[in-house]
Amino acid sequence: MTVVLLGRAPLLLMQDTEKIVDVDILEKYLPSFKQLSIPFIVEPGMAMDVWSDNFSVTTRTADEIRQLVQSADRSLIF
Repeated sequence: MTVVLLGRAPLLLMQDTEKIVDVDILEKYLPSFKQLSIPFIVEPGMAMDVWSDNFSVTTRTADEIRQLVQSADRSLIF
């Protein structure tokens, strides 16, 4: 499983999550992502030095993300 975070979604992995609406839901699921070492992919331009330390975050271009989604057997969109 790989999680692709587009638009403002990468903010979910920042160290400071106080301004996130429904942060209690986020806090419920993020430990599972950490424990399972689920990789996250974000678009270029995100400040990579402010991620929470426990996440595997890589940057991919829009074309690379498009190819990844097209090659997936299944995808969920939220």
